[in-house]
Amino acid sequence: DDKVLRRIRIADNNGESLKVLCFLMTHSGNHGTRVRSILETWGSKCTKLIIATNSTDGIDAKQHPFVEIYISEVSGYKQLWQRAQGVMGYIWNAYGTQYDWFYKVDD
Repeated sequence: DDKVLRRIRIADNNGESLKVLCFLMTHSGNHGTRVRSILETWGSKCTKLIIATNSTDGIDAKQHPFVEIYISEVSGYKQLWQRAQGVMGYIWNAYGTQYDWFYKVDD
């Protein structure tokens, strides 16, 4: 609802420039709905937004950075922690010292 979004205010950080890397755990079935909604709303507030998914179908790579992670033996809801561990390891190795905060979300 636009009324709710207009009420969101970002706290003053006293002039400090905090860098926040947000990463979204999702799958291709949510690209056209949940992922699109995140990209059109709060996702733009992140310094960097990474989409960890099983496919890039429906995501415009030129507009939105994403990471494809294929772990064939680790799939499905029951292995969510193993997938999250893999994504967090990748992000730490690639971006660990570049950001002040890391924010993990699921769709």
